[in-house]
Amino acid sequence: MTRALVFLDLSDMDQTLMQQIAGLNKTFEIEKLYVAHYIELQEFSGDLNAHFQNMERPIEEILHEELMERAQISGLESHKVEVRIFKDGSKKNMTSWINASDVDVCILGKKIVYRGTGIFSARMARLLTKNILFTTETSRLVVKHMLVAVDFSNYSKKALKFASQLRTGEDQKMTAYHVFRLPGAYFPFVRVNTEKLQDKQTEDKLNKLRNFSSGSKSADKVDLVVEYAGEETLGRKIYDFAKSHFVDLIVMGVKGKTDKDELLIGSVAEQLIAVDKDLPVLLVKN
Repeated sequence: MTRALVFLDLSDMDQTLMQQIAGLNKTFEIEKLYVAHYIELQEFSGDLNAHFQNMERPIEEILHEELMERAQISGLESHKVEVRIFKDGSKKNMTSWINASDVDVCILGKKIVYRGTGIFSARMARLLTKNILFTTETSRLVVKHMLVAVDFSNYSKKALKFASQLRTGEDQKMTAYHVFRLPGAYFPFVRVNTEKLQDKQTEDKLNKLRNFSSGSKSADKVDLVVEYAGEETLGRKIYDFAKSHFVDLIVMGVKGKTDKDELLIGSVAEQLIAVDKDLPVLLVKN
């Protein structure tokens, strides 16, 4: 993760985001940080500066200075920081620039303490083809333990590979985690042997997970975990395991979708980035 882009909205959340980026930089050296600010079209129609005619300097210059000042909290040298202000009110133009850029990951704040609607982050999750890191005010982005959610798809393979590349030392723990359900056809006919069936499925899927993870970097140092979901949603099961095992970052692969798609990024991913979840989630798209 060497080239990152963070969205700042000039709220109290900005300071938290930049402090977290400082933590990320200690683990994954950031060589370039884009600080992005988006101005909604409905906020200012026409020429932006026309709304601030009595100011001594152009409003863009003032915003640029403010954003650079906030970026200093990250501890990154100024030559590694570039401010991008998107002022035409078009999210499409902004996301087109980002998707064509050299950015490896976009960082989005998810407000659970500060007031916020989450609409902007949800829209960006649809439109961006870059990897997206969702973090909250209470997240701790000093990554000592990563969990990769695996469903044996090509998207999971990409997520596992990306997470493996993020590992910077032997003391950094990584867990490949798979959660499964029993096919509905087994119920209500098979009740007595359900436990045996769960054990057999767990064993089979653990072997499958071992083979699936074998090609990743330092595969022998990746913990493998398989669990039965029971009555829980898959997202809740992943989240509860991560919380109880002191996971700092959940990584999962998702299919890139357009804004016309009905689903945001997939039901499990949506469950993990829901407003009541306070663990950072990295969605790997490419």
